[in-house]
Amino acid sequence: MIPNDDLLSTVLSEIAKSYLPKDYSGGYGVDINNDIFMMHPYCWCDNESCPWCREEDPAPNFYYKPLGIKVWWYKYVGRGMKCNRDVSVLECAEILQACLKR
Repeated sequence: MIPNDDLLSTVLSEIAKSYLPKDYSGGYGVDINNDIFMMHPYCWCDNESCPWCREEDPAPNFYYKPLGIKVWWYKYVGRGMKCNRDVSVLECAEILQACLKR
């Protein structure tokens, strides 16, 4: 478990929801890549050439570029979540604010 993982999970779900139709829960994530962040839903294709499915060094499901924060999850945002480093409450707030700004 990573510190603040419940908060980070909520932040990532809120980001996903903001980019999708109102009736979507944001559970899987969303496919988006811009100057601030990249988010990609969990992938089930099991193709070794897929960056998210490869066994060695899979691509993260979320990457916050300004701070180099990378997050992986299993199927749903928050499930089996791993992060490349600890994320503080203030960093969670920054991520949410920056990713919701359009």
